[in-house]
Amino acid sequence: GLFLGISLLLSHLFRMQFGMYQQVQERANTDQRTGLYNHTYFEQILDVQLQQARNTGKPLSLAMVDIDDFKKYNDHFGHLKGDRLLGLMGQILKEESETAGISASRYGGEEFSLLMPGYDTQQALEFINRLRKRINDTPYEGVEIFPHGCLSFSAGISGYKPDIHDKSLLVDQADQALY
Repeated sequence: GLFLGISLLLSHLFRMQFGMYQQVQERANTDQRTGLYNHTYFEQILDVQLQQARNTGKPLSLAMVDIDDFKKYNDHFGHLKGDRLLGLMGQILKEESETAGISASRYGGEEFSLLMPGYDTQQALEFINRLRKRINDTPYEGVEIFPHGCLSFSAGISGYKPDIHDKSLLVDQADQALY
C-alpha cells in the first residue's frame, strides 16, 4: 500500500512538473504582445524547414509582412493603442496561419514573418492576398488616419531554391521583396 501510494504521488508530481515545463517552453517561444512565435523560435523553425525542403524537394516560401503606417498610428494614438493594434494583427495572423499550416512569428517591431512549408511562391501570394483582404476589411478604431482608411500591410515573398544555403539569404530576399 505504501509503495502504491508513493508511486501515485511520484506520478502526479511528474505530470505537474512536465506541465510546468511545457508552460515555460511555450512562454519562451511566444511574443507577449501578439501571441505569435517570437524571433528566436522563428530562427529555429526556419532551420528545420529549410533542411526539410532540401531533403524532400518540397516547396517552402517565406513572407515578410509589415504594417503600413504603424509609426503614424503609434504617434497619433500612443503606444498602448499601438500595442493593441499589434495584438489584433497577431490574432488575425495566428487564426489565418493555423488553419493553413503556416508558422506566424513576430519578426520585430511591426514586422512579421510567415513560414509556409509546402507553398510555392504563387500559393504564398494567394495566401497573402486573402490575408490582405481580411486585414483591409477588419474594422479598427483610428483607421481613418491611414491613407486608405483601413488597416493594411506590405509584404514580400521569397521561395526556397536549391542554391539557398543559408537561412539569412531567404530572409534577405523576402525583406528586399517587402521594400
